[in-house]
Amino acid sequence: MHKVRIFMFSMGILFSVAGFADSAVNSVPITTANNTMLNILGIKNSAQNISFSDNEQISVTLSNTDINRIAIQGDKIQNINAPTGLYTARNDVSGAAYLTFNGTLPFTMYVTTVGGHNLSLFINPRPIVGKAVIFQPTTASVTTAHWEETSAYQKILVTLITGMINHQTPDGYLYGETHKPKSTDFYCIANLKPLAFYTGSHLTGVVFEIKNKTKEPITLRPAYFYQPGVRAVALSRQTINPQATAFLYEVVNRS
Repeated sequence: MHKVRIFMFSMGILFSVAGFADSAVNSVPITTANNTMLNILGIKNSAQNISFSDNEQISVTLSNTDINRIAIQGDKIQNINAPTGLYTARNDVSGAAYLTFNGTLPFTMYVTTVGGHNLSLFINPRPIVGKAVIFQPTTASVTTAHWEETSAYQKILVTLITGMINHQTPDGYLYGETHKPKSTDFYCIANLKPLAFYTGSHLTGVVFEIKNKTKEPITLRPAYFYQPGVRAVALSRQTINPQATAFLYEVVNRS
């Protein structure tokens, strides 16, 4: 195996990936949601959003006099298991589930998804208005881990970089934006500010804003941003005018 650095163009943007030729990503050691998913599911912003870790139990109060809707952000519900006679469930084409309940007896419901997420819901049925709940996974799906571990290393890096450039979250990745991001100095010529994250099982994509804080244009190269753990780098532009901004895209190992 020999180390390589490959330069490519996507949407007119030069970027490079570093790694080992013909190696797979399993050699690499190892959230705020946007509103797009709400629109896709047809759920208004008043829907309740709950974060969860795989196999976590979550207590939730739902209506036993109206229809409820639950969904998994970025995934589809595949199976629901709970005591018979206490509920009815049906899925829609988006992968959400409509639930109705019989009686007021609390019980546990197990939910599994197409992407391999698992959680248990401790249901408290109450005579309230039907609720819509979106569960947001805090870890990447099993299918994402499998894709990262079995796909060609170069293909994975190119797919993730291209997705960030085009504002598209790869299947199974988690998208999050940075709240009140802090800028860091880059060799006294620019400030770097993290804006968004695309989190997978073994890799994370990070989008930075770069601001030229000098009085002269500066020219940057992807190679300037490599350090241990950085697997791929792209720049939206390489020459930045005084006080102007550009974007830096990085793929890093998850530690």
